[in-house]
Amino acid sequence: MTNLTLKGVPRDLYALLKRRAAEHRRSMNAEVLVLLERGLMAHAVDPDALLARADAVRERVRGRPLTQQAIRRVTRRLDASEREVYLEDQRINDRGLLIDVPLARAGLAIVEEGLERANREVAAVSGGAISSTT
Repeated sequence: MTNLTLKGVPRDLYALLKRRAAEHRRSMNAEVLVLLERGLMAHAVDPDALLARADAVRERVRGRPLTQQAIRRVTRRLDASEREVYLEDQRINDRGLLIDVPLARAGLAIVEEGLERANREVAAVSGGAISSTT
């Protein structure tokens, strides 16, 4: 592997990189490598091919402890295609999952209301012999 030294990094950029590395539980070096790979290797991904390659990578690392060192060892041995899957997985993990909380609560309220209505109907139809659909 080759080393790279950066000079003249603006303080605000350095602070942002340091915070981002901490958020992702990576060293600053690992964070810089991930960002460089993402920036230089970004392109459109075929979802089916990505899933197939992800399955292959999962099979390859199955049962191994997931330490930073173990991940580094495995990712060094990945071919370009597998490394791409790993990096895409990291992008997905970094982005996270956004949830519309008010919409989710409204959905739960609709389900609860429907369940109460179904319970009332079952009780009425069964003459009270059955009081709950669950």
